[in-house]
Amino acid sequence: MKARSSWLLFVGSVAAAASASCGDGDAPSPDAAPPGECVVEPTQAFHERIEPLLTDSRSSTCNQCHLSGVDLSVFARETPCKTWACLVEQGLVSPAAPETSKILSWIERAQPDSELITAEVIAAERDAFRAWIDANAQCPDACAGVTCGALDEGPTCANPDHDPPQAPTRNDELGCSDKELEQAFYDDVYSWRGRCFPCHYDTETKADPTAPRWLSVVGNCETGSAASFKRAMGLGLFDTVDASQSLILLKPLDVSGGGVTHGGGAKFTLSDPAYASFLRFATHYQECVAP
Repeated sequence: MKARSSWLLFVGSVAAAASASCGDGDAPSPDAAPPGECVVEPTQAFHERIEPLLTDSRSSTCNQCHLSGVDLSVFARETPCKTWACLVEQGLVSPAAPETSKILSWIERAQPDSELITAEVIAAERDAFRAWIDANAQCPDACAGVTCGALDEGPTCANPDHDPPQAPTRNDELGCSDKELEQAFYDDVYSWRGRCFPCHYDTETKADPTAPRWLSVVGNCETGSAASFKRAMGLGLFDTVDASQSLILLKPLDVSGGGVTHGGGAKFTLSDPAYASFLRFATHYQECVAP
């Protein structure tokens, strides 16, 4: 987890607001359970288990499995309750089934590979997050009514002023690991995201309500790209039999060039470098996942 400075600012604001309440500065729910009913207050668990991981100099497991720059600081808000709400809304934690929380599976994917990422580091991160998740799950009223807030209230990946002048160059040696696919998507697809503004941006709530918000720009660009890739896969935008028939290509392609009807109109032609870039990734993805 890079971007330590953003975490330091966040943790500093949390510490300044720290109090004995579960919400740690959030307005408590009128139906909140008496403090004695919680085995461990969620705020206490956050300060004791999560803050040390975010403020010290130890290496984290995030970037071992994701492209450089992906970190959880993008979900941080000024209080632990708002931070919890953001993680829930993004599907990274599961209050109903803490053991299935996606953030735990991300940590578990890491492997000891250096003096900085050891089995102990991985276990400490997983145990800390599990303790915090469990504390919130056991005390559901502690943060009741607290929301993450508007997506664009936190840091966002700024919309590019213009398209890249040509299809971005990237390392042709990239393979099929999760990290390499994320990097290829970042280079070949996410760099052209301005073509899809505003209808497919998850922060543009006033744009066409029928358009799928598959482009995430919440947080830094690396995190937004990784999230966008997962959404594109979930929507079935890639054809694993014939890459050229992928919807991520055909929807923005001019109909005269073989594209399909797109509510936002044509975004590129067959001779457009953006098309070549999208096709390069779709082909790479097909080669990686096809039988």
